[in-house]
Amino acid sequence: MDASELLQEYASGRRNFTGVNLCGADLCGAVLSEIIFSGADLTAAQFEGADLHGANLTRATLVGARMKMANLRGATGMWADFSGTDLLRANLTGAVLRHASLHHANATAASFHQADLSEADLRHTDLRETDLTEASLADAELFKANLTRASLVGADCAGADFTNARMTGADLTNMNFSGKTRPPSEESQPEPTAPPPFLKTEKEWQWCVTQPQSPQQPSPPINARKLVALSMRWVVRWTLFTGIAGFLTGSTIGNRPEINEINLYAMMGMALGITLGMVLGMTTAIIIADGFVKPSQNDRNIPREFDAGAP
Repeated sequence: MDASELLQEYASGRRNFTGVNLCGADLCGAVLSEIIFSGADLTAAQFEGADLHGANLTRATLVGARMKMANLRGATGMWADFSGTDLLRANLTGAVLRHASLHHANATAASFHQADLSEADLRHTDLRETDLTEASLADAELFKANLTRASLVGADCAGADFTNARMTGADLTNMNFSGKTRPPSEESQPEPTAPPPFLKTEKEWQWCVTQPQSPQQPSPPINARKLVALSMRWVVRWTLFTGIAGFLTGSTIGNRPEINEINLYAMMGMALGITLGMVLGMTTAIIIADGFVKPSQNDRNIPREFDAGAP
């Protein structure tokens, strides 16, 4: 069925269009009050400015539908799917939307006055400046919903989940709340002044909710005695290695028939190797000193308040 056929049949008195397929239909400005769209597929349909007051949308699919400034006053939409739907400034006063899915929908400045949204899915929903006065949000999911400057005066939010929801400037006067997660205060999630440069649109910024970071624990103070001991051990290893290498090299050179001074060259090689090893050991110890004091797994469990000079 297409839009023109629907309008003709509606004009002739038909009201029941249960299960009809109107994907992408253009019904902008249409007057369809009291229509029954139960179980209908209205995906991406256009209802901008349409009059759907008292409509039955039970279990209807309205994914991505455009319902800007539509009149849905007193409509029934239990179990309906409004995911990603544009409900900008729509009138849903007194609508029954129990168990409905409105996640990622745009309901900016819409009216849900005295609407029933109990157990509805409102995750990531844009509810800025929305009228939710005396609405029922009992057991609703509002994870990361944007309720900036929304009005929830007298709303019933018992059992609702407001985890990471943005409530800056929202009016919570006389709101009944005994929910899973209390709404965050304005101080805990201040409204950002501008989106970061990699988020080009305001809507992308709305969905980018920065989680508060726990303060980083300070690193334990350096144990000076332990640092000196590890550095000395490092220098001794270098000295032994280069000293032995110098001794063997000197012995090899001194053992030649034309020289035949094995003892003298061995001592000279060892002395040169020891000197070189000390220089290399001390130099590299200074360069990689930070590596000697990185806390081990056991050190991380030690209380921070300990003496820096303790072994």
